[in-house]
Amino acid sequence: RRVNMSARAMSGSGSSKPMGKPAGVGIYFQESGSDIVVNHLIRGGSAERSGKVQAGDVIVSIDDKDVRAKGVSEMRNFIVGPEGSTVNLGFNRNGQEFIVALLRGSPEYISSVMGPSAAATKSPMVIHQASPRMGMSKSPGRQMQRSIPPPPPPPPP
Repeated sequence: RRVNMSARAMSGSGSSKPMGKPAGVGIYFQESGSDIVVNHLIRGGSAERSGKVQAGDVIVSIDDKDVRAKGVSEMRNFIVGPEGSTVNLGFNRNGQEFIVALLRGSPEYISSVMGPSAAATKSPMVIHQASPRMGMSKSPGRQMQRSIPPPPPPPPP
């Protein structure tokens, strides 16, 4: 089962009003065994613009709450919040845990706040890297083989 955590799916129109309507961070999650895994990112969404979140990352915490035993629908309730607010998502990639602060909002909202070509210094960023937890390992399950497709090539001259 896949769940869309993008603002567009949560809010409908994609208009940009500060702080208010429910919004996500531009991530599609999928259950893989007992893990909740990033399936893919919404182009222009907060997660994609951060440059830190990748398909295959396992979500392990939301705002410092361990969510390893939670289902996708329960996690949605923690991730979605008022457009313009920030959520801290913890991920595990190849045994390394890290936390990323992401701005909630549609790609249009994110672009209006950060500009259409925001520099990496303006993008949401990793706020700290956590050390691997002893005794906590990724459950066996199928690995994600899907990644974000590359942008289309420029038109010929």
